[in-house]
Amino acid sequence: MCSTSPFSTGSEYSYCNTSYTLLALVVERVSGQRLRAFVHERLLAPLDMPHSHIHDDVTEIVPGRASAYEPREGGGFKVCNSTVEAFGAICLYTTVEDLARWVRNFGQGRVASAAIAEALTPGTLNDGTPLRYGGGLAFGTYRGLRTVGHGGVDAGYRSEVLWFPEVDFGVVILANLSTIKPGALARRVADLYLAERLGADEFLDAPIVQPSAPTLAAYVGLYRDERTALTRRVKLEDGKLTVNGGFGERVELVPLGDGRFRLGEPPVEARLVAAAGHATHYHEQTPDGREPVFSAVTAAAPSAERLAEYAGTYSCPELGVRYTLAVRSGGLVLMRRRTEDICLQPTSADAFDIAQFDIVFARDGRGAVAGFEIFAERIRYLRFERER
Repeated sequence: MCSTSPFSTGSEYSYCNTSYTLLALVVERVSGQRLRAFVHERLLAPLDMPHSHIHDDVTEIVPGRASAYEPREGGGFKVCNSTVEAFGAICLYTTVEDLARWVRNFGQGRVASAAIAEALTPGTLNDGTPLRYGGGLAFGTYRGLRTVGHGGVDAGYRSEVLWFPEVDFGVVILANLSTIKPGALARRVADLYLAERLGADEFLDAPIVQPSAPTLAAYVGLYRDERTALTRRVKLEDGKLTVNGGFGERVELVPLGDGRFRLGEPPVEARLVAAAGHATHYHEQTPDGREPVFSAVTAAAPSAERLAEYAGTYSCPELGVRYTLAVRSGGLVLMRRRTEDICLQPTSADAFDIAQFDIVFARDGRGAVAGFEIFAERIRYLRFERER
C-alpha cells in the first residue's frame, strides 16, 4: 500500500476529493447509468441547465470552452488546462447562468430536495465538535450574514459559489486564470448588492499596523507541525512578511498588530508568537475553523554526502507514479520530463518541502534510505518505495 489512514473515522475533518470520486462510482453502480447521464437526467435537465455536463472524456470538443492559464516564469502566460477525468469531485463543465439556477435550487429545492437538505446540515465529529462543512458545502459568516458555498481549483481554473440564505442572494464566479481569487471577488460583489444588510467586522475592518523592522525580522523562519509534518516558511520580502500557501504560492501576512495578521483572499486570521526577540509559534486559522499550530524549528543543513543518500527513483504502484531525485548544483532536485526541475528545501532531519507538499524520508534497519512519504493539506503518509 502507498498510504495509510491518517486518523480514525470521525475523529478529524479533512477535505478529500477521493471521497467524491468514490461516491460517483457508487452512483453509477446503484443506478446502472454513467454519472454523466444520471446527473443530466436527475439534476441538470429539470433545472434547465443546458450548458452543463459531467466531462468524462478529456478528448471531447466542447463548443465555447474557455482555456485556462497561469503566469509563465519570466513573464507572460501559458496554457494550464485540466486533463483530469476524476469525475465526481471535479469535471463539471458549466456556465455562470447554469450555476445560478443551481444556487437558486438551494432555497427552492426543486430537485434533490432531501439530498440538498442533508448537504446543508453541518457535520459533527465523534466528540461532538461541530464542523463548518456539510455534504459538499461549506458554512460560514460574512459581515453578520450566514454563508453557504464552495470554491474550486483545478489546473488554471478557479471558481466560487456563495449563497446568503437569510436574504436568498447568490454569487457565482468562474475564472480561467490561476492567480484570480474568486472567493474575494464574490464577497466584493456581495459588498455592492448587500451593502445595507452587511455589518462591520472587527477582523476584516482592522487597520493595518506596520510593525518595526526588528519585530518583522523576529518572525522570519521555518515552522513545523509535528502532528501533520507540514511546514510554513515565513519570509521578509520587500518589507512584507509572506508565507507559503496551499498551491505553491507566497501569500502576504498583513499585520494588524500584536502578532495578528490577515492571510489570503478571502482572509483568515494568522498569529505569530515571539519571545525574547525570536518567534516560537505560528497559528493559522483554516476556513473550516481549525487552528493548527506550527512550532519554530531550525532548518536542517544536510551535507553533500547526506544529500547523495536521497538520490534515486521512487515509485507508488497504486498511483502509477515514479519520481527521480538527483543532486544538482549542491541541492536535491526532483526531475520531471518536459518541465523544469523542482528544488527540495531541507526542513528537519530527513525531511524537505517542495512546492505544495512536504517529503519525509524513511530508512531501513541498516540506516539506508528506503522510501519517502508525502504530506500535504489533504494528504498524509502517501508512501513511495525506493526502486533498487
